[in-house]
Amino acid sequence: MPGQASLNAGQYYAHPRNTFWFVMSRFCDFEDGIRYQDAVKAVIDKRICVWDVLLDCDRKGSLDSNIQRKTELPNDFATFFDKYPSIRVVGFNGMAARKIFTRHFGSLIPKLSHVSWVDLPSTSPAHAALNKQEKAKLWIERLEAVELGE
Repeated sequence: MPGQASLNAGQYYAHPRNTFWFVMSRFCDFEDGIRYQDAVKAVIDKRICVWDVLLDCDRKGSLDSNIQRKTELPNDFATFFDKYPSIRVVGFNGMAARKIFTRHFGSLIPKLSHVSWVDLPSTSPAHAALNKQEKAKLWIERLEAVELGE
């Protein structure tokens, strides 16, 4: 679920300390800090889709740990995978995304045996154990490994 800064801006990963766009700039080979619309285009051109696990929920602040579980309304991933059967890789931006996805759609995972499910370090500023260069390195290594079939 987007954080408050993203909801306010109407843009994915709008918090200035979130490293998502820095990571994508490295992975998709565009200049960090370009206009949001240009960054989105570069990501789309790389055939990457960005979609939150949750369509809606109640939470205080922006931390995933504050999401009230009983209010979680997930996006319709069953229809999404039916509509886009060529999807081969799903990357989870942090373990909270993986846990919430698994809670709502765990039964889909074995049915989609052609999909690689990749755990990626959260780009959230709340995940401060890694700096942005370390996060970018891990994202690239993990995503390239599944692209190359390693």
